[in-house]
Amino acid sequence: MATIPSIALVVGWLVIDGELWDRPDDDSAQARERSRRYNVSTILTLTTGVLIAYVALYVVNLA
Repeated sequence: MATIPSIALVVGWLVIDGELWDRPDDDSAQARERSRRYNVSTILTLTTGVLIAYVALYVVNLA
């Protein structure tokens, strides 16, 4: 139960501390779409990495 919030906190911390959140350069639709895609890919990549690290930690603890 605590795994999901802890994963969200780690991903949020990485995004904020690493200044990975992208803001559009201007108000055009293309810039907003580019920023949205960049942010979604960043969140998905970080979440995947954190999940892999949690699974590895779980396996090490089982061993």
